[in-house]
Order: sequence, then structure tokens, then C-alpha cells
Amino acid sequence: MSKQPSKSSSKASAKSGAKTSKPSSARAMGHRLKVSPVADILASPPPEFPAVGTVTLDGLVVPAITPKEPTEDEVLEDYVHRVRLASPRRERDANEPLALGDDVTLDVVAFEGEKLVPFTFRRFWNTVVEPSPQWPGLFEALVGLPVGESCTVKVTLPKDSAAKAFAGKTVAVTAVVHNAQEVTLPEGGAEAGFALLGLGTTFDETLIAMVRDLAQERVDEAEGEWANAVLTSFAKRWKGDIPAKLVDAELEKGWARTEGTMMGEAGLPVDVQQQALAQWKADAETRTTTEARLRLELALRALGEKEPPSLTKETVLAKLVPIAEDMGFTPEQMEQALTANKKLAEQFAWTAFRMMLVQRVLEAATKT
Repeated sequence: MSKQPSKSSSKASAKSGAKTSKPSSARAMGHRLKVSPVADILASPPPEFPAVGTVTLDGLVVPAITPKEPTEDEVLEDYVHRVRLASPRRERDANEPLALGDDVTLDVVAFEGEKLVPFTFRRFWNTVVEPSPQWPGLFEALVGLPVGESCTVKVTLPKDSAAKAFAGKTVAVTAVVHNAQEVTLPEGGAEAGFALLGLGTTFDETLIAMVRDLAQERVDEAEGEWANAVLTSFAKRWKGDIPAKLVDAELEKGWARTEGTMMGEAGLPVDVQQQALAQWKADAETRTTTEARLRLELALRALGEKEPPSLTKETVLAKLVPIAEDMGFTPEQMEQALTANKKLAEQFAWTAFRMMLVQRVLEAATKT
């Protein structure tokens, strides 16, 4: 009843280090995995950014994006997902066997022989023990596995696998079960779960309320897509060349912050980490995305050098206090750090500076 990652979201989540719940305890990932530090790939100093030059905001026109109406299938899928989240659950004890339908937190990684299958590593992955088209047979094999144990399962990856070079091949997937919850769904089927959501007095009223919610989400998503389109268009105004070494350095830093750190915590050996890093650096989509982000940063720097925003304690706090919790601080801690911690103050100032520049770009853009 849960949403399984799509081809694109699976790859994206592997790279993004998306938030997941940490387990109370963890074991090494099967016989092949030994505790290792994160591979040391940041020993050499990063290359310098090229000269930023100049950019203009004149004539920045980007077509508006029309929100998509939610389909009936999407509404029903979201309904089932919400009912599941609202249903009572019980934490399974250590060594208690998994059952079909459990919520589970896993580490997962796949190999073909000694070769890592790219973008298959997951750390503290929250998912459901139910059949998945992206991992055929994997979750069925987890049924009965005790919490805290690991297993290795042979899986034939589908033709639309995000790991394109391994599509249709049989690989060995190692999974470690950190914790699990037994979920008790409402008696009477999915339609009986509307009372858990508190969105209406009947199933039909609940669906109508959900349509309104989803429609508003689509409006917000369209605004976000338009803002991204504006920034993409603005970034293209920076016409310089971005050195391949700079792209490599950004990929290395991004990998080390996310997948590299998690691989070290999970006990993957350094040679596997190095394989993962090489796969990130060789992936065309990842390189294109990273280069586009660097181009935007250089365009913003050029804009900031021409007309720098006013950076004071007050302007920095005005920008950052609304997102303090997302950054891991209370507003009071953030204000104190601006005067007591030079390193944090510099990071906060740069974050606020960038946010001001992004706002300037968006305010200068015109919709058609």
C-alpha cells in the first residue's frame, strides 16, 4: 500500500541522501562488507572557480507553467498512502521475523560479482515489505527474516532499471534489517480508513478534500518548477567554460557528504566506495546536473559582485530564521553563532547572500 520509488526517484534518492529515520542499532552489511572509513578523496586542494565576469537580468522572460490536475488514480494512491501512515503500528522486537506489509528500515546494496551496481546503495531506507517492480523478489525474500539480521538475494533487475548497464541482469542484493513495524490497517478495506484522516465524515467527502489538497500542491509545484526554469535561464547567461576538474571536485564533495559518509557508516570497504565515486563521476546525467548547478553559482556570484546585497546581522537573520530548523539550529542558536562562531557566521552569511541573489533573480523575471 506504500509508494515505491520510481526509476527516476530511486536514482535521485541515492544521490541526494534523502532524510530517513536512524535505527536503534545496526549490523555490518553481510559477509562481504567490513567496517571502513570514508574513502579519502579530498586530499588535494579543489581547483579555483573561473573569473565570474558579468551577467544581466534585463529581459528575463520565462513562460508560466500550468499546474497539472490530479488524476483519479493519483488521488486514490495518495489516499491509500495516507491511510497507511495514519494506521496503528507496533515496533517489532529484535530477532522478531518480518511479515508482508511491515514498514521496515533497511540498508541495501547490489553487486554483480565484485562490481557495484550503480545507484543501488540505500542507507536507512524506509520502505514496505511488499512486492516491488524495481526489486523483483527482494521483499518477498525478506518475509520471515529476523529484525537485526541480513541476507543476500538474487534479483533480476527490470528492463527500466535506473542502473541501465545492468538492466535484465541477475545481481546479488544484500539487505540489512535495522528495525520494522507491524502496521494494522483498518478492518473493512481501504475505504474504511477515511475516519483516520479526519478530512470528512464520509469516504467521498474525504476524497473531495484530498483533491483540493492535491490541487493546491500542484499549484505550488508549478510555481517551484517556474522558479527553477527562471534560474536555469538566468544561469545560461553566464557564458564561460566550466573546467572538468571543477565538475569533478564538486562531484567528489557531493559524494563524500552523502553516499560516501553513509557507505563508511554501513561498513562498505574503501574499494567499493571508490567504485561508487567513479560511477558518480562517469554518469552523464550527474555531470550535466552538477555543471548546471556550477553555472548558476557563477552567474549568481557575477550578479553579487556587480550589486552586492546588504549583509548585516539583521538581514542575515531575516533570511535564515524561517529556515533555522531545517539547518539544524534554533533561532537563538543561530543568532548567537553569528557573533560567537566565525566559521558558522561565514557560512550563514554566504547562505543568506545567495538567497538574496536568488530572490533578486526571481523578482526580475517576467511570466508569459
